[in-house]
Amino acid sequence: MIKYTIDDTARIMGGTVIYGDGSETAGRAFADSRQASADGLFFALKGDNRDGHEFLREVMDAGCRQFVISDEDAFKNALGSRDGITAVKTDDTTEAMIAFAKTYLASLDAKRIGVTGSTGKTSTKDMMYAVSSGKYKTGRNLGNLNTLQGLCMTILGFDPDTEVAILEMGMDHAGEIHELADFIRPDIALMTNVGISHLERLGSRDNIFHAKMEIVDYFENGASLIVSKGKDYLQRENVTHGYWKGAETPAGTYDVVMTGTDDDNDYVISDIKENGFKGISFDITHDGQLQHFELPVMGVHNALNAALAVAAGEKIGVSMAESAESLRKLELTGGRLTVRKGRGYEVIDDTYNASPDSMGAALKILSEQEGARRVAILGEMYELGDDEKALHRSMGELAKELGIDKVLAIGPLAKNIEEGAGDIAEYFETKEEFIDEMDTYIKEGDIVLVKASRGLALEKVVKALTEGADK
Repeated sequence: MIKYTIDDTARIMGGTVIYGDGSETAGRAFADSRQASADGLFFALKGDNRDGHEFLREVMDAGCRQFVISDEDAFKNALGSRDGITAVKTDDTTEAMIAFAKTYLASLDAKRIGVTGSTGKTSTKDMMYAVSSGKYKTGRNLGNLNTLQGLCMTILGFDPDTEVAILEMGMDHAGEIHELADFIRPDIALMTNVGISHLERLGSRDNIFHAKMEIVDYFENGASLIVSKGKDYLQRENVTHGYWKGAETPAGTYDVVMTGTDDDNDYVISDIKENGFKGISFDITHDGQLQHFELPVMGVHNALNAALAVAAGEKIGVSMAESAESLRKLELTGGRLTVRKGRGYEVIDDTYNASPDSMGAALKILSEQEGARRVAILGEMYELGDDEKALHRSMGELAKELGIDKVLAIGPLAKNIEEGAGDIAEYFETKEEFIDEMDTYIKEGDIVLVKASRGLALEKVVKALTEGADK
């Protein structure tokens, strides 16, 4: 982060320096008390479940000397007799952080690339990062920091000479992508798919599609929307300027680039091959030029994600050949089809999140592996609305149809997965119950998939399966 003075920071945020020296500078910003450091600026955010003011004393004890607060009494109580501390008071620390991060992002001479979609956002972001960082100084949000608050923390961590900013944009309700697009003002947007995640809040795939398309709301002339072609919503005519929104259109016109396996796409993917745990290979053809790609990640769907990154790469001056070289060394965020060594068996860790689309894709990958048995440890999927029971049941049915040898279902909603899988399934109410009994069900030579929504925290199951394994 640029070393703004505290006086500058207060001015940008509409706050007042109430304590200390306004000429001091901060090297970074943070809102998690565990990230405290001497050069940091701590935002004491107030949320539904957490008030950062409760951690002021802890953050000061860790060496931090600069603060943005809204509760002056809490600050004074934490301060005690300490000296060398500076504080800016604002009415709302969250709004202050948003204003500060937006100003800083606008100050960067960087191409801004937004990434959204029902599934595959983080993998696509990681691929875009690999493509871009091979040639440019590139920043991205880490992990699942794809909310407005997470994006603020991400952006405030960017170096001032960042040339490309890759920002994953999450949502769970209509209007959220619109707000994030206003904040980011992307030059290029990538859209992976329109699935059935967040049906509980949005009600229909039509609503999900419209919510995702909010990513173009602040496009300016010359911006590009790069879309992985789908069977229904993500067709060229549906995402072209203005069509999907009727009379209400974005401020400027934008270019639409389509990727996919059909010959009418701008970037045509062909000859996709699964190479087991080694990953996938495929070709992409654009403007008569064919380029071969080899990725060290599993799953045919990752060829679709990679094509988005390749197309965006050419928009910022990275050739397909350069992208192919960078993607050969791709590393995905943890918990995404990562193969880990168990105690005599292999574990496919896909615990980062789950929807029916991504769980179905993971089950297909498992079905194509060679092992003594193919075992699926499947947990609950959240925010699926009225159809949640049927959608869970369909995952059990799919597992059986694909020839999975054993399904181990975890969590109350996953009882429906067990029912769908029938005689190949066992049910556990909690992950702790499964961990206590796992040695009964997982055998030497098995290939084991672990998959569920993030809230179930099945990474604890992965840890139990892999602890003590020979590396």
